[in-house]
Parts: sequence; C-alpha cells; structure tokens
Amino acid sequence: IVSRAREAGLKLSPNQLFERPTVAALAAVASPPSEVEPVAAQSTITGPVPFTPIQHWFLEQRLTAPHHWHQARLVTLPHDCDVATVAQALATLWTHHDALRLTVHPTGQHQQEDAQPPVPIVIDLAHLEISEQLQAVTHHCQRLCRGTQLDQGLMQVAYLNRGTQLPQLLVTLHHWVVDTVSWQILLEDLDRLLVHHQTLPPKTTAFKTWAEGLSQHSPMDEADFWLTQVEGETVTLPGGFPLTPTTEATAVTVSASLSVTDTQALLQTVPAAYNTQINDILLTALAQTLLQWSGVDTGSVQVELEAHGRETLFPGVDLSRTVGWFTTTYPIRLTVTEQNTENALKAVKEQLRQVPHRGIGYGLLRYLGTQAVQDRLAQRPSPVLFNYLGQLDRGQHSALPSDSVDFSALRDPQNSRGYAHEINAWIRHNSLQVHWTYDSQLQSVKRPDRLPPDRLPLDHIAQQYIHHLKALIHHCVASQGGFTPSDFPDAGLDQAELDDFIGQLTAGGL
Repeated sequence: IVSRAREAGLKLSPNQLFERPTVAALAAVASPPSEVEPVAAQSTITGPVPFTPIQHWFLEQRLTAPHHWHQARLVTLPHDCDVATVAQALATLWTHHDALRLTVHPTGQHQQEDAQPPVPIVIDLAHLEISEQLQAVTHHCQRLCRGTQLDQGLMQVAYLNRGTQLPQLLVTLHHWVVDTVSWQILLEDLDRLLVHHQTLPPKTTAFKTWAEGLSQHSPMDEADFWLTQVEGETVTLPGGFPLTPTTEATAVTVSASLSVTDTQALLQTVPAAYNTQINDILLTALAQTLLQWSGVDTGSVQVELEAHGRETLFPGVDLSRTVGWFTTTYPIRLTVTEQNTENALKAVKEQLRQVPHRGIGYGLLRYLGTQAVQDRLAQRPSPVLFNYLGQLDRGQHSALPSDSVDFSALRDPQNSRGYAHEINAWIRHNSLQVHWTYDSQLQSVKRPDRLPPDRLPLDHIAQQYIHHLKALIHHCVASQGGFTPSDFPDAGLDQAELDDFIGQLTAGGL
C-alpha cells in the first residue's frame, strides 16, 4: 500500500497504516512527498554491509549446510516470453535491487559491483506428464538450492518449458537476501518487466543504508522490558525434548484452516468489537491452546513473534520497495489470568500494545547491545515461533506464484531447527491457513508422570487452536464490544478503572 501510494504521489508510512486503520484516517495524513525529503540513491550501491540482527541470528544457528536455506517461487510467464527476455529482466532486477548482489564471507558480507546476474537454466519438461513435471520441478529446485555458494551469489533461476502449459520461471533465493515482503516486490517487478513491459519505479532506501543505521542504534531504554519477557515465569510445554538434535529431516507439518465465513468475520467484523488487530485474536487463541496443552487454565507462555521489521526508526527512511531480509523476531510473555473469553482477549491485546516499535529493539539488544544484556537475553530461547504472513494472494501482479509444487527441499535435511514449534499462518483463497511444524521425535518421548490426563497428541494441537480461534471469533461477532486502556493512552487508567468509568457513563445515559 505504501509503495503504490508513493507511485500515485502520496506519502504514507507503514506505521500510519497501523495507527490509522481506516481510509478516512489515512486520507487525513496522506500528503505529497516533500520537495526537501531525502531521495534514495539511484546508483548501484556496493561495498561492505554490516550484519543485521536477523543475520546474526542465522549465523548463530551454526547450520550444517548454511548455503542451503532458501525460499522459492514458481512464476507463470506469458506464452511469448522467451529465455532472452527473462535474462534481460533478471539483469534489470540484479542491478536495481542491490541486496540481490550480496555475498557472504567469514569476515562479513559485501554487495558486489561487477557480479554477473544469474543466467536462467533452461529445463525441458514437455515430454513429461503434468504430475511428473511437478515432481521434476521439486527435484530441480533442490538442485539449484544445493548448488548455491554463499560467497558467489544467492540467486538461482530456471526457465521451464512445460509443453502445452505456459512456460514458468523457478526462482530460488537464499533467505539471506529475501523475505515475504521482498517477494511481493520482486514478483510485481517481474510482472512489470515481463507482462507489461514497463520500467521499474525509483529505488527506495538501500539495504546497506538500513543495515548501517541499525548498527548505530542501541535502544537501551527497552532493555528492562525485554528482560522481563525472557526472565519471567512461564509454563513448560509437555512432551520433553527430542531424543536427538532437532533437524529439518525429522520436521513434520500439520495444517488446519478456518472457513471462508469465519475468515471474513476475523478480518472484517471481529476488530470492531474490542478495537483489536488480527494478531491480538490469533495470539489469544495460541496462549489458550498452549495453556490447555500444558494442563492449566491460566498462566503465562513464552512465544517468539516474527514481524516484517520495516520500521521507521530513522528520518528519511523508505523501505517500501527495498529488497532484503528485514524480518525481526522477539519474545513475548503472554499471560492469561482468566478463562473468560473477553477478559483473556483484552489482557493479550494490552500485553501486545506494550511492545515498543513492534519488537525491532529486541534483536538490536540481543546481538548489538552490551555483552551483559546479550547474555541475559540469550539465556532462555522461546520454544514456539509464531508468524502471521497476511493475505498472500492479494497482489496486483498477474505473474502469480504457484502453490502447487512441493518445495520441501528448500532446506538441507541436516540443518538444525531454531524452534521446537513453528507456526505460520496466512490467508489464501479467502481462508486462514495455519501450519504447525514440530519435530516428529517429540511424539516418541513418553513421560506419563508429567503429562496431564487430557493431553492432546501433537498432531491434534493445530485443530485445538482452530477451536479456540473460532470461539473468539464467534464471541466478538455476538459481543457488544468494549475498550481497553491502550485505546485511551493519555487517560492513565487501568482496565478496572476504565470499566468503572465507562459503566458510569452508560448509567448516565451517555
């Protein structure tokens, strides 16, 4: 939205989308870009780049095969799009998006100036049946990922001839240089170049500039907040630990989904009840699920949240068209003290509103802060990672990524996993999809003396999560709603005082 508004001559920031979540409120602050506003350099950006917090996290994992940790997209091309046209488009992307030229070395990372853009490998699948073609795509995807070398280039591309089907482009990128938002930018740019034959919009703030700014930013005033999230008392999830180190080879994913009707209510009706955002609902249901799984009704659970990380920390920064790995993760201790649905939701909402700058300061302190703070923040990793990716099929590009191919080979099977449980949720085809990944070895750990009698098998937890989520949705749809202290930040009231005040207003007929 920010990127397209800027193309239309209107200036908005990502923060404003959260702070003013209606068209009317955004219209009041949208303005033409200032003539004195800093303009991002349009030249090719080269040279050394400081590691960002998420890149420090990746190096900390000490993976067996760090070169094989990818993301990929399969893009359907116009029928008249040949290999030469694709190669020219890739060269344009390569020059325009500087982070694509990053190489990683033991002593740091560097954006190359004279590196050559990737040349698409031509793969002929025309002689295969459709089902065999899909299997072949997965095989070639794995081959491209395995062949990546961190110090030589992190992008690999294959042009697929699929016979009577439209040609396709298989694009693999090491996660080091891409995230979900970056994929949206790249897919739209491919659409501009290959479908509409347009030039690309101007560059926004360079990834190198952003990384240099982060390296100089240390929010020590947030240290006490983050230490409380890590050091506070939380429940221990059942199941113990895997028998051997957790790797991608033993990872299992179970999936569950909401109906289209419930998803529509989640997006359009639920927020109005208690002035919530979607993560308030999703994380309340998660806290309830984890507590129930642990055999208790109330208490605190520690969860690591993943966010886009494109925060406005410095003046003149615009990351709306910048490609790179901007993701930030941060721990949050979610506390539910009552089973009451309304009170649980209000409590989690307020806890999330206390997070400063959507969590970006945690990574800065964890990897770039003082050694004492780094050591304390590292002492208790979160067992659960949660990431809501948004609505993935809302893009305007016609070169849509295909979701019909198994990209299970994007990571080397021997690579370790950073979390015991990874939960990724997104909306596609108007339905919320929830994918819960865990280690299959956890199910073989038998410790009945420590497990509650109603403990659910791990492969049922995702369904239990959907059950709690539906209960929250139906409550909000039927509720008359209410407010929480963060709705009136200047009032200085806690929840009890606010409820009493509103009660007095209601009794007085206001």
